[in-house]
Amino acid sequence: RGNYLSITNCIISGAGSQTDHLIQGCSDTGMVIRNCILSGGTDGVYLSANGANAYSMIVEKNHFFNIAYDMLSLNLCYNAIINNNTFDGTSTFTIRGIMLQYCYETQIFDNIITLLNVPLNSCGIQIISSNGIMSNHSKVFNNLISVTAAPFNNIAYALRCSSTKN
Repeated sequence: RGNYLSITNCIISGAGSQTDHLIQGCSDTGMVIRNCILSGGTDGVYLSANGANAYSMIVEKNHFFNIAYDMLSLNLCYNAIINNNTFDGTSTFTIRGIMLQYCYETQIFDNIITLLNVPLNSCGIQIISSNGIMSNHSKVFNNLISVTAAPFNNIAYALRCSSTKN
């Protein structure tokens, strides 16, 4: 756990084992992942506040590709900004581009998400139990999302929201 950690201008790749996160962390405030190339591995970036609430996480200008399950997963975050990233799931069986759970007042914009031949119930963006407030809604805007289910699976989602308000 810590505050104000920045990961910038890095190339990070993984081997793809079942427990492989390219970046996994618990940050309270101000974590920034910017201008990185992230490839390989089972999961790309998994950030969780681990019981507390993380504030003002920024994930921007990154290129995620060749990641098997979740490219970016945030849990228990306030005011996260996810913008200007490329999520390329054209060469793997990626399940989700972006996954948010219990994240509040989050902004997701100007991203390109491409998932090809994905397994059943895959999502470009999945948002679960994440709320905004009336004066500061969570926002998803100006994203290009393309999701194509594998031939034997005919259910996939570009954007999937559940138990979410505002």
